[in-house]
Amino acid sequence: MIKLDILKEILKEAQPVKTYLKSPDLTEAKSVVESYGHLVDRFYEINQNILAKQQYMTAKVDFDYFLRILELAIEYECSENSGKGAN
Repeated sequence: MIKLDILKEILKEAQPVKTYLKSPDLTEAKSVVESYGHLVDRFYEINQNILAKQQYMTAKVDFDYFLRILELAIEYECSENSGKGAN
């Protein structure tokens, strides 16, 4: 699986998280927080070379920030892939 596909997969898995993070069901909310943490970890694992540790730490606690840097990473990979195809 190429990096762009992995990033898109993470985004797809992250999209419903925001709704569930506000769940009044503590068990469900805890499960979603754990899943969210794993998504951030996966994202950081494949982007360590372009992300600062502080960005990773912020993404762990700020879902909107995480979505934004994830979307930026996808845009970057799309531009990289289209640039490679043009050569």
